[in-house]
Amino acid sequence: MMRLTTIPMVGMMKTVPILSKIRFAGWISAACMLVLAACQGERPPLVAEWREIKITQSDFERSYFQYWQTTSAPDSPALRRQFAQQMIEQELIAHVGMAKGLHQTAEVQRPLQRDFRRFLRRRYLEVTLKDTIAAPTAAEIAVARQRQNTQLRVRQLFARSEEEMQSLRQQLQQGVPFEALAAATLPDSALAAAGGDLGWLGWGDTDLPVEEALYQLERGEISPPVQSLMGWHVFRVDSIRTTLRFGEVTPWEREDLYQRLLSRRLDMAAARHLRELVWNKPLVVNMAVLGRVWEYLAPILQHSTQPRWPQALQEIERKPPLDSFQEIAATVAGEPFTVQEFFEALPELPRHLLQPNLKKALEVALRDKILTTTAQAGGFANDPVVREKARRAELQYAYHATLAAQDSVTDAAAALHEFYAKHRARYGERVESEVYEILVAQRDSALAIAKAIQAGSDFGEMARRYSRRAATRERGGFLGVISDQESAFGQQAARLQSGNLYAPLATAEGYSIIRIGRQNRRAPKWEEIEARVREDWQRSAWQSRQQSLLPADYRPEAIKFYEENLTQALRQRGTVF
Repeated sequence: MMRLTTIPMVGMMKTVPILSKIRFAGWISAACMLVLAACQGERPPLVAEWREIKITQSDFERSYFQYWQTTSAPDSPALRRQFAQQMIEQELIAHVGMAKGLHQTAEVQRPLQRDFRRFLRRRYLEVTLKDTIAAPTAAEIAVARQRQNTQLRVRQLFARSEEEMQSLRQQLQQGVPFEALAAATLPDSALAAAGGDLGWLGWGDTDLPVEEALYQLERGEISPPVQSLMGWHVFRVDSIRTTLRFGEVTPWEREDLYQRLLSRRLDMAAARHLRELVWNKPLVVNMAVLGRVWEYLAPILQHSTQPRWPQALQEIERKPPLDSFQEIAATVAGEPFTVQEFFEALPELPRHLLQPNLKKALEVALRDKILTTTAQAGGFANDPVVREKARRAELQYAYHATLAAQDSVTDAAAALHEFYAKHRARYGERVESEVYEILVAQRDSALAIAKAIQAGSDFGEMARRYSRRAATRERGGFLGVISDQESAFGQQAARLQSGNLYAPLATAEGYSIIRIGRQNRRAPKWEEIEARVREDWQRSAWQSRQQSLLPADYRPEAIKFYEENLTQALRQRGTVF
C-alpha cells in the first residue's frame, strides 16, 4: 500500500489586498522575494528524483519557502523530504491531466498567463534592485522577533502633504479629540466612521518606516508626523498585547525572519523604483468609460464578499462586456489602455480598489502593464528563473485540474456528515484554561519566584509584588481564559493540569511564570468544528483522488533524495536573495 504525504501544497501567489492605507506594496508577495543564481553546468543540483521526475534545488527552494510561510509546522529535514515527495507526486498527477489536454483549457491558461506576467515583473524588480538592498543584521533579526510577538491597537490621521498634517497636529494640541478629527478628515469612509481605528497591527503589517515609528510608542501615546509612500500619518496606540509562546526561537525561525526582512526591504525599494518608472508618465483617464465599466461591475460586486470574490471573477470572465472591450479607458504617454486590458487585470487588483471611482484601480492596472512591458523589453521572458517558475505554475494548475476532474461527489452535505460520523472521536472535547502570569526581567528571577510558589508562597501575592505587567498585577496576574483551539499556547495550556506552573517562559518582554487555573472541558458545538471537519473531509477526499491517479508502480521509498542539497536549501545566502 503506497503512502501519500499530507502536506497541503501552496498554490500560485495571488494579489493580497492591502491591509490598511499605510501599506503600499501589497501586490508584491509578502511571503518572499527569492533571487537565485543561475546554475552552472549542464545539470542543476537536485533535491529529489523518481525516474524522469527531477526536483531541482532552486525549484524546491521557491516552493518550499512559500509553503513554509503559511504553515505552523517547524522546519525539519523530515518535513523537507515530505515536501519534495509531494512535489514529485504533484508532477506525476499533473502529467496525467496534461496527457488529456487539461493544461490547455481556458481555466488553466488564463491564470497561468497572469502568473507569467507577475513572474516577469517580480524578476525584473529582483534583478534591478538586488544590489541596493542591505542584508539584515543579527540585531535587526532579534528586534523583529520581539515585535513578532507584540500587536498594537492603532488609530491614525492621514494627510497628503506635510502642511496638512501639521494643521491636524495643531488641532490635536488644541484639544480636538483624535477620533473626531479622524472621522472628519480621513478620505476612506469606513476608516473615518471607525474614528481612524486600524485594528490590531503586528510586525509586517505596515511599511518599515511606519512600523519603526509605531513600535516606539507606549500605550496612549501619539506619534510625531510619519511619512510613508502614501503620504503623512499621525498614529495613536490605544492598546498593546503580547503573545506568549513556549520554547525558544529556532534557527529555522531566524532564517524565516531574515528572508522576510529582505523581502520587505525589496518591497520598499520596488515602490520607490515604480514611482520613477511609472508615476511620472502623463496619464489621461476617460472617466465616462470607467463609469460604464462600473455600471457593469456593480451588480456582480454587490454581494461578493472576500470569500465569494473568486466566484465573482469567474462570472465576469464568463460574461465580459465584449461590446465595450475596445474602448479606450486611458492613455499613458500617448499609449492606449483599453477596457479589455482592464478586465484582464481584474484578478490581480486588490478587491478594495473596486469602487464607483475606478481611477485608483486603473492606475494599479496601468502600473503592472508598464512594468510587464519593461520586463519583456529587457528579455526577462527568457530568464531561467521566470521559465522555471512558469513551469512549476503550469504543473500546479494541471495538478488541481486533474484532481477536480476526478471529483465524483454528488451530495457534498451528506458526504461531510458521513465523514464526521466516522471520525467523530478526533473532534473531542474543548479545553478552556484560566491563565495567570508573573512577568519579570531576568530568567534567574523567574526561577526563584517559581520555586517560592512551589514552596507555598501565594501566586497572586507574588504577582502583585513582582510582576512587571501593570495591567494584570492587581488581578493577581490573571491574563484571561484561553482555548486550545486559539493558538499553540492554548494547546500547551490544555495539556497542563489545573494548578501547574510553567517557568521560565521567554517572551519579548522578559521571562514569565505561568500558572494554569481552572479548566473547563466541554463537547464542541457543530458550528465550532464545522470548518475543521470540512477541511479534513476535503483533504481526505483529495488524498483518495491522488491515490487513484498515481502510477500503479509508484513507490515513495524508491525516491532518491539528495540529502546535502535538501539540508542546504535556503541556507546558503550567497545563492538566495
